[in-house]
Amino acid sequence: MPRWTPETKQQQALRCLQNQPWKHSTGPKHKKSSRALNSFTERELAQLKLMTELGLEIREMAKFFRISQSDLRKWLQQPEVTQLYQQSKAIAELHSSLALFRLAVAGNLRAIIWWEKTRIKGQDQLASRQRNPIVIVSS
Repeated sequence: MPRWTPETKQQQALRCLQNQPWKHSTGPKHKKSSRALNSFTERELAQLKLMTELGLEIREMAKFFRISQSDLRKWLQQPEVTQLYQQSKAIAELHSSLALFRLAVAGNLRAIIWWEKTRIKGQDQLASRQRNPIVIVSS
């Protein structure tokens, strides 16, 4: 392994400036390599929408698209993608809330407690909350 002395670093820098290898680059050649953020198709947008509605996490979606999580987050910052993602995430949260509410209505005590905690934004204030209590009547 060669040692990088100040002289060899300077020589290498000069070679690099003379050859300008970045001008001759053809880009990534491996299938799993990263790709441009704007190269996603309509089909991939539909897949993103479906995966978001199913409640998949960013980590799982990035793995599916074969990109890094940070690249997916950058991609999600594009206005049209952001809108699609937020709408899909709202649908996923609605489905989750409805399922939890149905369990609570059916008398599932854990679901009742969880439903109440999510209604008050996760704060454990069930005992201190006196106004407008939820009463679930099961027959």
